[in-house]
Amino acid sequence: FSLAFHLCSVISSIGCPNLLTDRDEYALTGGYAAQLVQEGLWEWATYVFLCAASNGSKQHEAFRLEQAKSIISQHYTDFEDEELSQKRHFLESVGVPPEWFEESLATRSSYDGDVYATLIHQLNVSPAMASETLSRTILPNVLFMSATDVTKYSALVQSFAADETSLASGIQTILDVQDRLGVVQSNLPRSDGEGQIAVLLTMCDHAQNILMSKKDELDGLQGRGIEAHPGWKVVPMPVAISEGLARLAAMKMRLKAMQSGVHPSDITSYIASLARSRSAGVGNANTMDSTMADISAQYTQQARFVL
Repeated sequence: FSLAFHLCSVISSIGCPNLLTDRDEYALTGGYAAQLVQEGLWEWATYVFLCAASNGSKQHEAFRLEQAKSIISQHYTDFEDEELSQKRHFLESVGVPPEWFEESLATRSSYDGDVYATLIHQLNVSPAMASETLSRTILPNVLFMSATDVTKYSALVQSFAADETSLASGIQTILDVQDRLGVVQSNLPRSDGEGQIAVLLTMCDHAQNILMSKKDELDGLQGRGIEAHPGWKVVPMPVAISEGLARLAAMKMRLKAMQSGVHPSDITSYIASLARSRSAGVGNANTMDSTMADISAQYTQQARFVL
């Protein structure tokens, strides 16, 4: 096959069109590629499939590219391996797209259940693909993760939070408010405390709007992609959104209490007394109490609706 392949390549290069039919060319290149793979020279097998010995049909050209891509998918398994890196460098130098290698690593990471590695490699192939994987795996779990795991995935979530209408932006905003709320509360009273509280309330509203808008997409996210990540347990999206809304309710009530002058040490007992009064149906003319009660009822109703 080696001699026949090189002979056909030479004849084709000097301008002899239609030297082989599509079937003949596949028999030639396929046979030679198989021999190369058997000898461990899969990078040269890939190169052989990228070579055209005749002016074949578009269908045959697509088939050759698919075969070349398949060889890479089977053999390029570790980006840290020096020998594989050299072979990748060679193939990229002859025109193989870097995305083929990243897609191979993403697929393998997915089969291994390594969601983090899957996302990293998918980002180098298609941000849209990575965004969908993030929405089906990481985002529903973030609010239930340990602090260590949240730190591990925070950079990924933040990279997608730039789109202020995305679910990633909503989840990241909740995490940001949580981090800043404790700092603001511990530093009260301060001259800029009122301004900081107003900013956090605006952030809460932003996250609330996103979570409520995503409820219409729940059917599209349910039951998709979980099988592609063995061992990765995914929290149902309605539960994740309800958890987010519940946290927003709690944080917003604390912020409203601080905004009205309730001492930080009294906030917990104040909210508890407000809840008891609300459940007992006790009226209260205080505007603060009325606002807090309305917020609590609003978020509770929203969370139940999503579930």
